[in-house]
Amino acid sequence: MINITGAVFDMDGTLFESMTMWKYVGEYWLKLRHLEPTDETRYATMFMDTWEVAELFIKTYGLTQPMEQIDKELNDLVLNFYETQVSVKPGVPEMLEALYDKGVKICLASYTDRLQCIAGLKRTGLFKYFSGVFSCLDYNTHKDSPLIFDIAREYIGTDKESTWIFEDSYYAIDTCKKAGYHVIAFEDFHSEPKRDLIKNCADYYFKSAYDVLPLL
Repeated sequence: MINITGAVFDMDGTLFESMTMWKYVGEYWLKLRHLEPTDETRYATMFMDTWEVAELFIKTYGLTQPMEQIDKELNDLVLNFYETQVSVKPGVPEMLEALYDKGVKICLASYTDRLQCIAGLKRTGLFKYFSGVFSCLDYNTHKDSPLIFDIAREYIGTDKESTWIFEDSYYAIDTCKKAGYHVIAFEDFHSEPKRDLIKNCADYYFKSAYDVLPLL
């Protein structure tokens, strides 16, 4: 059993099977316009926000569309995915239900746009478990800083010692551990190259959310 009064969750790759969408949404946007992705643009949306992707597309293809329009079109594609297609990773509903029943205060801290997060949570029936939803984009921060995790924890009002972070990305896990948080890490395909680093950094490393249940 772990001492847990607060839980701060990442979303993509932790709760949702959504990293493939982020991998290909930029490529899909380009192909809709009969443009061929380059090595640089193919997976740009995995590592950039949509504004940065729009900037890259204009530079690479000499597009005359305003950056605001490209950014909106990319975001509309992402929002549609969360509203109509996103699926939950195995064991996630059971894990959240167990935490909720235990009285744990649950929050979301994601790099994804807040409205897109809420759309995904509502589509999958998970929104009811979350007392707050926070996006790095609203605070001009990334997960190489603990700011978004601190904001989420302060919102739910739990102390750091009993607040656990649930993540799948190595850089975010490393950030949280250096900031003094406990971390449960989940396996996801996009994090596979850094699996050993994640295992060595996190307090626990699990293949699915079902594995969390014995700890609660």
